[in-house]
Amino acid sequence: QLAPKMISSFTDLIIRAKWLKSKQAEMNSHSIVEFLDVLLAKHLYSEALSLTDEILAVQQRDADATALVRDYQYEQALESLRKIPVDEIAPFIRLVVQRLHSVMLIEHPDRDTEDASYIGHPAIENHGQNWNRDGIRSLLIVALRDMLQTYFSGKKEAGKTGWQTELPELLKTEIAFAVFDRIKIHIYRIFKEDFGDAIEGVLFAKLGDTYVWHEYALLADESFPQFDSATRSKYLAAIEKGPEDKGRDAQYKKYWITRQLKLIRNHLTEDEKKRLSKFDIFTDGEFEDDPTFLSAMRSFHGPTSAYNKGDLENLAVSECIKILIDWKPTTEHFAPSREGLGRIFEEIVVERAEDFSSSCVPAWIDELHPTYITHCFRGLTNVIRNQLRGNSTGVDAKIAWEPVIRLAREVIARGRMN
Repeated sequence: QLAPKMISSFTDLIIRAKWLKSKQAEMNSHSIVEFLDVLLAKHLYSEALSLTDEILAVQQRDADATALVRDYQYEQALESLRKIPVDEIAPFIRLVVQRLHSVMLIEHPDRDTEDASYIGHPAIENHGQNWNRDGIRSLLIVALRDMLQTYFSGKKEAGKTGWQTELPELLKTEIAFAVFDRIKIHIYRIFKEDFGDAIEGVLFAKLGDTYVWHEYALLADESFPQFDSATRSKYLAAIEKGPEDKGRDAQYKKYWITRQLKLIRNHLTEDEKKRLSKFDIFTDGEFEDDPTFLSAMRSFHGPTSAYNKGDLENLAVSECIKILIDWKPTTEHFAPSREGLGRIFEEIVVERAEDFSSSCVPAWIDELHPTYITHCFRGLTNVIRNQLRGNSTGVDAKIAWEPVIRLAREVIARGRMN
């Protein structure tokens, strides 16, 4: 409820006293980040910019860039910047650019422009391949992307002209790290109707550049269909010429050309396809389903089973055992496995403990893979556990102990023999 002049003075005090760098920084940081919202709500943008400069400061710890505030507070401050009106947001965009530049300098003290921003954050747009979403670098990339989109959308909707020329100036830095090219190419794609000549230029200039690959790939896929016939021919000729590195062998050159052509394969004419048929652009290798990524992170939930519970739960014991004996896994990655099928078998044993326990015979050791015998015992163990805990599954089940013990003794005896 303070008057704007008092709020301004209080902001000066926070900055001059270096509250975020003091011993009490941990205690002060949350309130200071919330105070930024007060400044923005009061339209005190000059003071907000000064305070944001403090909040978004980064420091080096070992080889990493870290913030003075906690990561979630850093993210909170960046979220507040997204709400700034279009007419006031440009200085805040420049500040975020400077902070991202500082992070890149810490990560790349050799000042190499070919940065590793694609590691952990391979897509500028929101994407499942971005696994390091909470890191300072990623938070700044996402905020800068959103702020630029807000800024240019506002300019466009207001009927402003010439705003396209502001992008290079907004992203201008001492070291032209690749991450800023990636963001620029992303903006080109979002506003492709407004950056025609610039798009054509960057598609030729960055051809084959792996450090901007994903953003370039998306832009090429969306822009190539809009090229006139002369530009199409020129672009395809540039690809067929191959990489600039003349030291590469013929095999690499063919791989390089094929990889580039895959980005635009869905937009080639029949004549173009025929001319380029010597390049295998319509066949994807394992894990190459998305050519816009040079490599991809994939998760796997397993193990998986060739049969589901419904396939087995109503079968006679002998029929179920026969399936376990006959089914053989493949050697393919992430394919169904005995472990996956064994877990299904275990669930059925829990529900039909009496049937399976009474059917246990030492001959199983020779017929069944050890995985399935293990899961049979686990299923029976779970029945006992459920009975002791009063759980519903298997609580009324009866176990025929004599056959189970005979099987267990034979397993132990075989183990001793081996």
